[in-house]
Amino acid sequence: MMAVSPGPGPDGPESTMEKMLRSVSATQPGVRPSPSESIQRLPDGSTIITAKPIMCDSFLAYGQVIGIPESGSILEEQTKPVSANQGSARKYPNVAAYDTAPQDRHPSNTMISIFVSKPRTEAPGQFDLHVMERHPYSSQLFIPMGVKEEEGFRYLVAVSPPGDPKPIIDNVEVFLVHGKQGISYGAGTWHAPIVVLGKEDVQFAVVVDTNGNPQDDTEEVEIKEKATVVIP
Repeated sequence: MMAVSPGPGPDGPESTMEKMLRSVSATQPGVRPSPSESIQRLPDGSTIITAKPIMCDSFLAYGQVIGIPESGSILEEQTKPVSANQGSARKYPNVAAYDTAPQDRHPSNTMISIFVSKPRTEAPGQFDLHVMERHPYSSQLFIPMGVKEEEGFRYLVAVSPPGDPKPIIDNVEVFLVHGKQGISYGAGTWHAPIVVLGKEDVQFAVVVDTNGNPQDDTEEVEIKEKATVVIP
């Protein structure tokens, strides 16, 4: 069974993401692969996590890929394109969910920001995982701007299930994302800061609901054990 976002609270209404995951789980059990396939424990107690290419279906436990699903994806049916704008465009509906707690339970505002992410400067092909965070009451969307897949831009997202009270290294997965895809983290999903690969700074449009109270908006946890992500 896939991990599911905790939604707005223990007695809150079922979120859009939860409804979708429940439907997917019923028809496609075991969609989420075992993270242990990409995790290696070393004798000194440190951990190596191997990044893997992202697929729409494999990311469903954490949120959704903002992009056109691959052929054969279990999301392909719900995102079938329709003609739009007097035939000058194709609309792909329902490519990602955006969930927030109801205003009477958690008053907040939807914030749209620009993050300018710098490439990481650790050893080529690897980086250390230092911190993870989550937004308990809101999804968070990251959409790269002004980049093209053919230009070779890629970035990494490291995630851990929303059901865990704190990130557990053995449950962490790291995905390699190309420049024509965005990411929607489900409410409560643990995630590390995005890691930009390449030489240039990259702008991301970021959408999240916030009420200005740090305790409500973001929970951050320091990763104390040595965990290194490698890019094959």
